[in-house]
Amino acid sequence: MVIMRFMDILLAMPGFLLTIAIIAALGVGIVNVVIAVGVHAIPVFARIVRSATLSVREREYVQAARALGT
Repeated sequence: MVIMRFMDILLAMPGFLLTIAIIAALGVGIVNVVIAVGVHAIPVFARIVRSATLSVREREYVQAARALGT
């Protein structure tokens, strides 16, 4: 839940401004640009992974496995 709240904060910020702010804080360089773009792209993938995980958690084979005690 805490991670998703942090992702919501990152999604609320304009991506271009967030990327420029990260590059300004870390300095100029290709590694810092990759980090900035990665931080900008992470929230989208985090939401996709969370929704897929919640979807799989409700499937019948998971419920059957829980009923069997695994």
